Amino acid sequence: MELAHTCIGTPYYLSPEICENRPYNNKTDIWSLGCVLYELSTLNHPFEGKSLRHLVVKICRGHFAPINPRYSYDLRMLVAQLFKVNSRDRPSINSILKKNFLEKRIGRHLSPEVR
Repeated sequence: MELAHTCIGTPYYLSPEICENRPYNNKTDIWSLGCVLYELSTLNHPFEGKSLRHLVVKICRGHFAPINPRYSYDLRMLVAQLFKVNSRDRPSINSILKKNFLEKRIGRHLSPEVR
């Protein structure tokens, strides 16, 4: 897989590999998906800082406040997997879509021909 070297995007959604100016691949998008899911669940950014430098440090450490337990264990664990600092440890989009708790919900919205 070819790796990219550009840096474009919302700072709050940057992955550790982009923050550290390392080559990256589609696993960077998996990190950003984690940011979106976290934000939808908490109405907050998963990583915040007083400055861009402070934000980058928090992202690279991968420490974030836990999602409220009122949300499903499956969702909370998925977000934790998406925020793995090492991009190789993040799941692929295919493995995410095959998770039982998502397949059930997604399937309800698809026509039988697409399922």
